[in-house]
Order: sequence, then structure tokens, then C-alpha cells
Amino acid sequence: MTVDGVSYDADVFFNKAEVHTFAGGTHIVHTRRKNEGSDGGDKGSNKVVAPMSGKIVKLLVAVGDKVNVGQPLVVMEAMKMEHTLKAAVAGSVESVRCRPDEIVEDSRLLIQLKE
Repeated sequence: MTVDGVSYDADVFFNKAEVHTFAGGTHIVHTRRKNEGSDGGDKGSNKVVAPMSGKIVKLLVAVGDKVNVGQPLVVMEAMKMEHTLKAAVAGSVESVRCRPDEIVEDSRLLIQLKE
């Protein structure tokens, strides 16, 4: 990708609710807009989902923990890289649906937050 005339290598992955961009050690999540006539799916902001298939390396929170926007929640390994998934909303951890060393599929719900 090119930003302000500077080229960067980036990996981009899509799932039903989000677009995940990994570049220069940074993970950016964009919520996909609903298309007219869609099923109205969930906006995904209080859900942390696997952006691609991979292995859970670390869980950084537990049920009941308070979290802030941008706080790292889970580290996963995919495509020979570690990716830190962060909270998109402030709140508390309602459920954790993965464990370290577990292999997860693309779009799988990993952590549910309660705003």
C-alpha cells in the first residue's frame, strides 16, 4: 500500500464484519459497512474475532476484566507472524472463547466484550 507517497508491505484480510490490515507491526481493524439488502449483521465492535486462521499464543485478559479502547486482548500467530488483537470498545470481558495453543479458524469469535 502507499500512504503519502511512501510504500509499505501490508497484509489485508476480510471477514464478514471487518477488514484487518497488518503493516509495520500495526494491526488496524475497519468495520465493514452493511450493504443495502444485507442480513443486517452485527457491527462486530464488541466482538474480537480471528482475522484469519491461526494459533492462539497468549490470552491477555480474563472474564470480568475491565478493558480500554486499543488495549491488547489476545496474541495469535498466523502466516509466521504474531498479531495482537485489541479492544475496539471500552468495557469488560464478558466471555473468552479460546485458549492458548488452540488453532482457530477465520472469523471465529475469540472474546466477547460488554460495553
